[in-house]
Amino acid sequence: MTEVYLITGFLGAGKTCFVKNMVKALPHETMDIIVNEFGREGIDGALLHKTGLQVKEIVNGSIFCTCRLDQFEEALASSLSRKPEAILVEASGLSDPMNIRRVLDSVDGSGKLHYAGAWCLVDALNFPKVYQTAVAVKKQLAVSDVFIVNKTDLASEAVLQKTLGILKEARPECPVYSTSFGQVQPRWILPVEIPEAERGGRGIYQMDITNKSYLLEIKDGFAKQEFEAFLDRFIRDTYRVKGFVRLEGRLYLADCTSDRRQLLPWEMLPGEKEPEGINRVVILGGSGLPTAGSVKKACSGLEDKIISFQ
Repeated sequence: MTEVYLITGFLGAGKTCFVKNMVKALPHETMDIIVNEFGREGIDGALLHKTGLQVKEIVNGSIFCTCRLDQFEEALASSLSRKPEAILVEASGLSDPMNIRRVLDSVDGSGKLHYAGAWCLVDALNFPKVYQTAVAVKKQLAVSDVFIVNKTDLASEAVLQKTLGILKEARPECPVYSTSFGQVQPRWILPVEIPEAERGGRGIYQMDITNKSYLLEIKDGFAKQEFEAFLDRFIRDTYRVKGFVRLEGRLYLADCTSDRRQLLPWEMLPGEKEPEGINRVVILGGSGLPTAGSVKKACSGLEDKIISFQ
């Protein structure tokens, strides 16, 4: 029997970091990972390959939408053929996972899969804001069995209590654990007993047509400080900005959420290849955010360093 763990959470909640720590905490000896990104370039896959596990990436859409559902089913079937003890599914931050159990039932005709439950990562600082604006957030809460409030080190006590209050009101029956840096305790990730009446799911899948994915391609000419200033001109009008960039001859992971900008030096292991898609940055927006206009305005005057934005 293969356990299937679903990890959800809105953009920037820390899902990938949590998955890496979850892999270390789970008792299983053999595990596969399926990672889904709404943007056109895969970035989280490069981070998860460092676990040494079999990783399948599905990009440019949600695995629960008809446009990528077939790829998700194929990835599950392929993984199941290897008979791992567990499959970890990291859903896109913009996904609506309401039909996860129906998908698993359609793939698992012989009872080889056991749905362990859904763990929802919650950004302690930004959650109150995105809860009001993003349709996907409420869907993710509805389908989840455990809430992990992450990045508590960044939130004030008042904001943290507001986040916890929203979760308690939305799903009072769900256990809530607080952490930072995606750290996990083994007791938080024990398989959840799913009532038979709920196996079909807790609601109906609904696509959020306001979600938008853009791709920004840059040249190698940016200095680090200049690129940071460039990002600061538009990140407040986005949900997420993420991608590998080369600045001053060094590789960085740009990882921005709303008004929080990060450029993290990318350290490669001996013999490790550079990640694909360097200088191709995924930008996600939606719900009326003026993302495209803000990025185009920020690009003005930098035509010698910008290849394209689409």
